[in-house]
Amino acid sequence: MTQFSIAAPELARLTHNALAFMPARSAVGVCRIEAYVNQVRVTATDLYAAGRDVADVSSGSQLGASLDLSREDLQTLDKIARAKKKEEVRIDIRHGDGLSVMDDNGAWMPFLDASEKRLPADLWERVDELLTRLERVSPVIPEALLIDPAMMAKFAKVKCAGETIADLYISSPDDPILVKIGPTFRGAIMPVDRAAAAESEGIRADGLWDVSQAIS
Repeated sequence: MTQFSIAAPELARLTHNALAFMPARSAVGVCRIEAYVNQVRVTATDLYAAGRDVADVSSGSQLGASLDLSREDLQTLDKIARAKKKEEVRIDIRHGDGLSVMDDNGAWMPFLDASEKRLPADLWERVDELLTRLERVSPVIPEALLIDPAMMAKFAKVKCAGETIADLYISSPDDPILVKIGPTFRGAIMPVDRAAAAESEGIRADGLWDVSQAIS
């Protein structure tokens, strides 16, 4: 079991940013929450764009824990964090079981593990590897780049400390683009396959990024 406390505004930032990458009709119905020694990390993807944010925890014992939360559960966690305003939120991650939040009345609010969703078994490992690899790539500026505006709009919802400006790191017209916003948020978006989009007379799923294909 992993227990920790986190400032409500920090938790609200993590939940808000993750929800931006979890549209209601996403093929991925869960996000990944990971607790480490001094931090909590939340990652979400719809297979076409990915977002991850990190926040420090104020106290607790982290033994290393992770679990998947459904969009509905994350929305509930987001409401709790915003309702707490500037207070601390105490979280309990029960390994293989779920996540609980201690409310003011001392009652536990369980969040069931949603890992039964049909996902690639190594989805989160692939996202982690992708973001790590993109951090190491030397950026270039291609002559032309095709982007689906609807995919890029997710990044406009990201909250961070200070002014929200996105740095784009582009390595080629065909590879995922690294997006950095503020000191903690990292994400990725895949350019549209121009040939596939032309053949289908529009942007369809076969012209977008499937995370299972983004990493060789």
